[in-house]
Amino acid sequence: MSDRFTGRWLVSEYVFNPDGAFVGVIRQQRYLEPSADNRLVVQQQMKVDPVLAAHPMGRFAGDWAFDLVRDGALRQYHGPDVVGSGQPYGDSAMLGEGIWPRFGYNFTSFALMLHPQRQVTGGKFYAASQIVANIIGVAHPETHDQPDAWPSFSGPHAAHQVSRSWQGSSTLFDAVGQYLLTRAITHEDAPTYTHDQYADGQALRVDYTDDGRGALDVHGMLTLPDTAKQQPLFGKAKRFGWSIESVLYSPQGTRIETMTILDNESSALLSISRWSQGSLLRHVEIKTLRPT
Repeated sequence: MSDRFTGRWLVSEYVFNPDGAFVGVIRQQRYLEPSADNRLVVQQQMKVDPVLAAHPMGRFAGDWAFDLVRDGALRQYHGPDVVGSGQPYGDSAMLGEGIWPRFGYNFTSFALMLHPQRQVTGGKFYAASQIVANIIGVAHPETHDQPDAWPSFSGPHAAHQVSRSWQGSSTLFDAVGQYLLTRAITHEDAPTYTHDQYADGQALRVDYTDDGRGALDVHGMLTLPDTAKQQPLFGKAKRFGWSIESVLYSPQGTRIETMTILDNESSALLSISRWSQGSLLRHVEIKTLRPT
């Protein structure tokens, strides 16, 4: 784990049911302190909203701890309370997975560092393949003069409610976290579509329609960089508060799985995309956009 993620953090985790309904907040004190043998000791103290008492996440209250071991680029979670691994992408992004044996659920997780004073974090808890809860969180460093100053999400949920036009950077890493390249990108965000235009000619247009069952049908077109070749895309998307998640497929075997999070306090639109060909992960894309 990059040293940017170490230290003492206050985390507000917004809990959503699989159907997208918001159900409550978990407040977490997260301490990542260096130890011997290239280890970090991770300690987490959870305070759970009373409204979550009857929810599966209600049992998350209390103290948890595990050892994190660096193994090259990979971060291994050695328990006792978390077993699994995390893969860094640069010094400001992390994707993880594993299981909380005592809590009783497996998980996937993500963390995006906006700047040293703010990170967006979260993930999903599962019972095997069944989603139990979707978590969208935000964190900032704990300070002695404000020990209970919890971070929060606020403001509009959708990017088009802030601005139709965004611009920033797209950074690619290979499957094991090696840096590949960075491109400038412009992003158009409307109620029923988005359009990404990259500096190398790649383009991604995505159209959304309500499927009548609480999710979105997605149709789109991918224009490959430096060519006129195009791939039609078909998929699904779903909103969870300030985030929207989608998965797209093309007949040519391309799969694009994306999570996009709007952080109004930082005026940032962030996304993580996993680009696969067939079943093979080709690269991970991290986008950071600002309104124009």
